[in-house]
Amino acid sequence: MSFPNIPDVDATVAITRDDSLNLLLASIAFEELALAHIINAEAEKIQYVIGTLEEQIPPETPATVNDLLRINRSVDETLKNVIIKEIILQFKLEDILAFSEACVFTFDFPSAGSTLAGNADFISEDAIGFFWSEAAGDSVSQTFTAADCIAQAIVNIEILSNLLVEGAFVIFELVINGVVVGSFTVEPGFFGAITETFTFPPIIGPEYTVELRVANEVPPLEGSVSMAYAGDFAHSLTLVCCDQVPPSANGPITGAGRRSAPYDAAPEYSIEVNNRRPADNS
Repeated sequence: MSFPNIPDVDATVAITRDDSLNLLLASIAFEELALAHIINAEAEKIQYVIGTLEEQIPPETPATVNDLLRINRSVDETLKNVIIKEIILQFKLEDILAFSEACVFTFDFPSAGSTLAGNADFISEDAIGFFWSEAAGDSVSQTFTAADCIAQAIVNIEILSNLLVEGAFVIFELVINGVVVGSFTVEPGFFGAITETFTFPPIIGPEYTVELRVANEVPPLEGSVSMAYAGDFAHSLTLVCCDQVPPSANGPITGAGRRSAPYDAAPEYSIEVNNRRPADNS
């Protein structure tokens, strides 16, 4: 039996749902490997007592019937514990397989098929930007087909450029079928992946128009941000069916933001002032 291939896991690695399932399956494989070694050791124990172990020097005094009975009881007790462990592993495997078949839909988002508005545009082979103006309608949106009802969304984006000056910030709202389900904030100097989970009252599908839009105004010349839509960067959206979300969770819309700030924390500007090329706001 070969060893399972386990990815390196440390505090800097983002573990996805699929990664978690694979790690759980690998943990079962490791436990099965350990049990196989135990069974093999018990078999060799019997072989040793009766003198048939490969390359073994036969004992000077042959085993007695009592010796054989004692070793048989020892092996029997060990194998009973192995069987109990196997039953537990079977339950664990069934739970993992059931979870892997759960009503969960994951899509690329933002993606090359997304619609951009306001200042947002495809600025490189893997980045879209720049986002900074609610008044200009800076946003990225896309329509997906999923279950008939959803009650949770997980957005996973990656900030590739951040030109925000000290004190400036960009608030993003996640909107599904016209309903704001949550928001999060990007602060100056932040780069990398952002994963936010939002739970909300049921939204009926199966078509879902998902929009990630700017919900505040960054003053002119105080910067903007861009995010990934392709490449080896975070750009995914997961929609979870209503029956996969505990009823108690379908309460007020929640989401962990990186900054608690009212939407009017920055002054508003007219579209004429803010709807300029991104370079004008960097």
